[in-house]
Amino acid sequence: MTDYRTNPLLGQSVLLFALLLPALSAQAVTDPTRPPAAMTVNKDVPEDEPQQQTEIQLQQILMSSSGNRAVINGKVVKPGDSVDGAKVLSISSDTVVVNYRQNRQKLSLINKTKDVVR
Repeated sequence: MTDYRTNPLLGQSVLLFALLLPALSAQAVTDPTRPPAAMTVNKDVPEDEPQQQTEIQLQQILMSSSGNRAVINGKVVKPGDSVDGAKVLSISSDTVVVNYRQNRQKLSLINKTKDVVR
């Protein structure tokens, strides 16, 4: 029987494999705490230019005595702010009304629907 004591090349091969195994498997593992791609900032686009996005997504509503805030497309906004081409008009406990592409849209957390406000 051949083992690493009688065949030094076998011992070196096993050692090399043992050292490289963690590096090979680490490439396939993704970071579970990494934010979704939609929330990452594109460094090629200047911050003052809106990023190209197809829709506005309400993610959270924050009610406070100092003013209501909402998280839309990963950014904290208040009434009057703009995010990705949408101007925030009002924030209530369950909806946010925005003006987006010349339409008023009501964003809701409850049923995740967008209603056009007339």
